[in-house]
Amino acid sequence: VTETIRVRAEGNQIKRGIFRDIPLTAESASGRTYQVGFELLSVLQDGAPAPHFIRRNNQGIRIYVGEEDVFLPDGVYTYTFEYETDRQIRFFDTHDEVYWNVTGNEWVFPIDEAVARVVLPEGVSATEWIAYTGQFGDKGTAYRAEAEDGGNSVVFATTETLSAYAGLTVNVTMPVGSVAPPSEAEELGYFLSDYRSEL
Repeated sequence: VTETIRVRAEGNQIKRGIFRDIPLTAESASGRTYQVGFELLSVLQDGAPAPHFIRRNNQGIRIYVGEEDVFLPDGVYTYTFEYETDRQIRFFDTHDEVYWNVTGNEWVFPIDEAVARVVLPEGVSATEWIAYTGQFGDKGTAYRAEAEDGGNSVVFATTETLSAYAGLTVNVTMPVGSVAPPSEAEELGYFLSDYRSEL
């Protein structure tokens, strides 16, 4: 995943840098929640490596970018996060799907525009796609979407400013077998890891 976040710092909400909350739980096709993997690969500020650190919380992690004793001059800054995460594909009897909260819903200020590009495996075309805008649980439709590269990717973009604590979530459907599901051994390992406290 590569995220590019462009912000205007005015010495109020953004003083030293920004933070990005990333949940590390997902919901399976059966409705059970489980932990996903995460590896942060790089953090950039205006194209240069940026000082950062991570703190875990009960929902996942928070990535802090910036230095405690360095205040940003007022202006526009671009932050880029690159990371890998697993167990994000949901497998149903009729389809495979990507369900992804693009922005998160923790921002305390409005988002002028959010754009997301979902690129599928080579040779796979999306069969359906939908998105939701608004606060957690909302089903807002303030977005547009179109397939590109013959359906191998789908691009979503908001059409209205998102209010504080609102975000963009996307859902892209693929044919069954587009992504190899976990093996039986992997499934058993995941089960033991996820639910050892219940055994």
